Amino acid sequence: MIKKLLSVIFITSVLALAIEGTLSFFGDTEKSFGNSFTTGVVDLEVNGQNPLNGAVVTIDDIEPCNDGCGNGCHIYYRNITLHMTGDSNPAKVKMHIFNVTNHSGYEGCSPGFWKNHVFKWVGYSPDDTIEDVFDLPPELSEIASKNLSQALEFGGGSSIVDKAKILLRQAVAAVLNAAHPNINCPLSENDLIDEVNATLATLNTTAILNLKDILDAYNNLGCSLCCDNDISEDIEIDLKLINTSSGEEFVLISPDEHKTLSDLECQWINLTDNPAMPQFEPCINYILNVSIHLKNVGNKCQQGASVMFDIEFYAEQKNGAGFYDVEKSLDNSICIK
Repeated sequence: MIKKLLSVIFITSVLALAIEGTLSFFGDTEKSFGNSFTTGVVDLEVNGQNPLNGAVVTIDDIEPCNDGCGNGCHIYYRNITLHMTGDSNPAKVKMHIFNVTNHSGYEGCSPGFWKNHVFKWVGYSPDDTIEDVFDLPPELSEIASKNLSQALEFGGGSSIVDKAKILLRQAVAAVLNAAHPNINCPLSENDLIDEVNATLATLNTTAILNLKDILDAYNNLGCSLCCDNDISEDIEIDLKLINTSSGEEFVLISPDEHKTLSDLECQWINLTDNPAMPQFEPCINYILNVSIHLKNVGNKCQQGASVMFDIEFYAEQKNGAGFYDVEKSLDNSICIK
């Protein structure tokens, strides 16, 4: 009986081991982590830099057109070289402009402007007298009681009083510029008045005329009260792409479109939208020709103003496999002469 029982236990144990082995065989799980498959890369160089560092468009002295017909425009060109590296896949490339920021330079409105726009005066009245604002020496007392509106119409002459009138015409306009909160004047109101007082006290013709010339220049820096100083709305940009290998040229933005920097802000511009150039090939230089000019503005309102902006270039593998490269150019700038 005992032998039979041991036999049964032995057989049962063997079956259990067999079943466990069978179940273990069919239920085994093995995991491998961190596997990856790479079919290539997308690597874009801009102006020979990878990664890109700094501005690709800088113009310090752009000038406006000379007439309303668009003749005499100063056109400025900047070339940006785009290049897919040798180990890169072909790529679709696009760009956009962003972070457009306008900056006004020093400003000043002329005596004629203030004479015709008394409602824009701040801190002064046309009926205020010259002696209410300036300290005149006794030799100039005959004009001390003239009001500021009259001073803006002063003419010239040969006497010391006439020379003082020439200076005071510009000085009154300069004080009105300095007093206005929306005009970025080169001199403060107090410094300006002190300078005029000190110069008149000398009764020196040369000194008086020299200061007159300085204030005349300040009063003609451009009047933001007569126009919009956001120059991004007046800067037109044209784009052309050149394949240096084939010599083919493709117009991306035509001059006839009159696209301004403001128009292009935050708009993606596809550089590979032409069937003849659906992608950038590795090892070929593509030249992005940027043409920039100011629209005719008819005045000096923007003189000394500037605008800054950033540019982003985005390259993506043509088949959309997920490989891409982004290059950013920061602190590009255009300044009006």
